[in-house]
Amino acid sequence: NRSITNLSPTPLTQEPTTIMRITTYSPNLIRTGHADYKHPTPIKSQEIAARHLQQLFTPLLSDCPQEQFWIVTLDTKLKIIGLHHITTGTLDASLVHPREVFRAALLDSASAIIAVHNHPSGDTTPSTQDLAVTRQLKQAGDTLGINLLDHLALGWNELGEFSYHSAI
Repeated sequence: NRSITNLSPTPLTQEPTTIMRITTYSPNLIRTGHADYKHPTPIKSQEIAARHLQQLFTPLLSDCPQEQFWIVTLDTKLKIIGLHHITTGTLDASLVHPREVFRAALLDSASAIIAVHNHPSGDTTPSTQDLAVTRQLKQAGDTLGINLLDHLALGWNELGEFSYHSAI
């Protein structure tokens, strides 16, 4: 059993026998576009969130043939900081892990997030996978101090009418 606690110390006077190059990183956000936004009011209810998300995501997701998972990052006043595309999945599933979701939230210094994904079928009923992802994100957010306000499945029917359903 090798752990850092039971390694024998190397004397500081001993010269290293090999030189190892360690890469250094600086976290950066890369702006990939923008969305026009007419209602910069705080998101204090699910109805307000749905209105905001309909406006923001209809141009991005209404005709998308694959599931896409996004997060909306929010500041302490519940105003939107940014939109982050996390992953693109298949026709009926998207692989999501809290690591990727909260990396974006941490880079934005977000106080809260709303998870958003589309259902290309238009049926916004949360799947078993949607509910499992919601539980994982809620637990990770609680640990990090970043509140998961909601996880919404968005859909548009053949007439382009918007609907949503919460997985919380």
